[in-house]
Amino acid sequence: MSQTANTIRHFDGFNPTLEKPRDMLPVGGYICKIIKAKAENRVDGFQELDIMVEIAEGPYAGFFRKDYDAQNRAFTPRYRGIYRIICPTDNMQPEDAWRLDKFNTTLGAIADSNPGYVWNWDASSLIGLTVGISVRENEYQGSIYTEIGKLIPVAFIRNGTFRPMRRRISREDGNSNIMHGYTSPFAGSQHAPAPDPTVMVPRAGGYSLPQGQGVQAVQQNMSGSSSEGSPEPNTEDDDIPF
Repeated sequence: MSQTANTIRHFDGFNPTLEKPRDMLPVGGYICKIIKAKAENRVDGFQELDIMVEIAEGPYAGFFRKDYDAQNRAFTPRYRGIYRIICPTDNMQPEDAWRLDKFNTTLGAIADSNPGYVWNWDASSLIGLTVGISVRENEYQGSIYTEIGKLIPVAFIRNGTFRPMRRRISREDGNSNIMHGYTSPFAGSQHAPAPDPTVMVPRAGGYSLPQGQGVQAVQQNMSGSSSEGSPEPNTEDDDIPF
């Protein structure tokens, strides 16, 4: 074929394909297992506790692994069931007190969900424990994403006292705390990457809770009080970067 000014040079790997739609995890509460946990040293000098979870019960059991496996391997896949919190220090400023509250409520949710568990300052001791997650909406630059907003006691989900978190509006000044398609639980990080556009939900569509349905609407998306009939999550996670 003759070359012209409009000729595109040939390259290996050309194969026209259709983009596969990504499933979104609806707003609600989900019962999970902690499958990995680690302490991470950040570039700003703080420590970070990273907790990887998988939904263990209900119709969305195994969601995060299925989402990971379905991602295009031409790009680096991202596991979206990771919750990160900055660890407090003894020399925090008064304005950083929220970090202590966040850490305490996170570990409190884990302890309440696992009677007899006592935090021993070893992140790996969290592996295998049960905990609830609250999934919320995050609006960023006109698009709506879902994210793990916080960890919650499993009892809140089982006894029907769970309340959904409000949508959060992320700042658009470069300090957004969206990370890996979900939001890191801390604000103001200057190291978080931009949101993954493959998990975008059109703003006009949305899936906000129907008026007047409250907890009942959320419970349609939550795991029930029993895992009977639910698929077992795939926790063969050694191949997932963490």
